[in-house]
Amino acid sequence: MQLDNHVTDLTVSRACAIVAAHYRDAEFLNRVERRGSYRFTWDNPRTVAARISAVAGTLVVRSYTTPNPRSQVIGYRQRNTIYVNTLWFALPLEKRVENIMHE
Repeated sequence: MQLDNHVTDLTVSRACAIVAAHYRDAEFLNRVERRGSYRFTWDNPRTVAARISAVAGTLVVRSYTTPNPRSQVIGYRQRNTIYVNTLWFALPLEKRVENIMHE
């Protein structure tokens, strides 16, 4: 899996590099599999690791600006593109990595 980042925000760029490295890291996938459980999914850790491993090809990361200034949507995925909300650019790096992995 590769990430093709089209966002100029430094935190998003750094997060994309971290996520891409995780996809290539077998030990990371082993840690995902060994974890007890995950929030926001009923899937067991083995299934979560398998879904991460199954991602192939290139994912594109782009920004978007929502017309709703109260939007709680940090990002979303549509086909092979992950859209990150410009209202949430101030997220810490760890949260941005989580969000990109989630999408």
